[in-house]
Order: sequence, then structure tokens, then C-alpha cells
Amino acid sequence: MLHALHFPTARCQARLAALALACLAGWTMAAEPKGDDCLSCHTKPQYTQKTLHTAPAKLCSGCHVNHETKGEAKLLVSEVPDLCYGCHAEKGFKAKRQHDPVKQGACLDCHDAHSAQHPGMLLNEPIEVCLECHASDLKGKPHVISSSFSGKGHPLGNEPEMAKVKNPLRASEKFSCGSCHDPHKSDYPKLNRFDATSMTGYCQRCHEK
Repeated sequence: MLHALHFPTARCQARLAALALACLAGWTMAAEPKGDDCLSCHTKPQYTQKTLHTAPAKLCSGCHVNHETKGEAKLLVSEVPDLCYGCHAEKGFKAKRQHDPVKQGACLDCHDAHSAQHPGMLLNEPIEVCLECHASDLKGKPHVISSSFSGKGHPLGNEPEMAKVKNPLRASEKFSCGSCHDPHKSDYPKLNRFDATSMTGYCQRCHEK
């Protein structure tokens, strides 16, 4: 039994009526709508921001069913995270440790499914996304290194003086939490990108000896 239905707006109804008349007149129509067809009704800015998700950029029906589904929200082909794993291989998110949102299958807690103004389809700047949950972990505490060493601990990336600083290991990215921590999974404690058994060695990956 089908539970979720697409209820078209008046504008959509007018388009559907025109298509029906076209069919009666002997015209043919494609089996799948193009993204442009969907965007003639679904015109929210969230679908047309700076970076467009590859799937909807090609075809909305990569993730959505045109008319009805067996109960999945928003006419999705399947539920998140299974829908995401259809393109983003699940094995790429497996390790000894997983970030809680990944473990819970909550991809949309951090990412926008359609388009975004920020890298990685993030809902905000990387540091701001992290601080949505981790602000209390950092409040009033110097990060990683003692305040006596640097005066205020290791920078996080949201400080004014860090605005133009790039990730030393990936020059195309700004410095952020993700420079040291993997946002999805890791084999190391605290989702570190590298083995931090020797903090000196860890630091020297970015800071010259």
C-alpha cells in the first residue's frame, strides 16, 4: 500500500493538465523528469546555492520518486542513510571509531542534501558545524596545548587571525577542525587523522621541525 503522495501546487496542476492535453494530442514525454522540470515548481533558494549536490544536479529522481512511495518521507527512493550510501560507499565511513552522527545515520545533521554555500555541502562553515555540538567541550579550555605554551591553546580556525590560513596538509581547504580530526571516522582516539601517540610527531606534520 502506498502512503506518501505528491500533492502538486496549483502551478503544478496547470503543468500536469497541459501535459495531459499534449499526450491526448499524440505527443510523447520522457519517462523521467529533468531537474529543470522539478525546479519550475520547487524554487526555494536551498536548491540553487553555490554548490549543487551531484545527484540533483543530474536528475532529482536519483533520490526522489516522482509521484508516490511506500511511506518514505519527502518521496525519497529510500531512507537516509541508505539513500546516501547508494552513491557514497558505506565502507568509506567504517573504522574503529565513528562520529556520532555517522553512527546514527544522521547525515543531514551536518550536510544539506541539495545545495550549499559551504564546502562539503555543509550547513555552515566547518568550524560552526562542529561547534553546534562541541562548543561545551571547548568552553574555557585551551585546545590541545596548554595556555602556558601559546597563551590560549591551539587555534580552532574561527579566530580573526585564522581567516585566511589554509590547511597545511590540504592547501585547497581553510584550516578548521577537520584539519586534524576526521569528521566521519577514524582508527585513532578523538577521531584524529593520524596516530597521536607521539604528540611531537603529530604536530610536526604541519609545523616544521
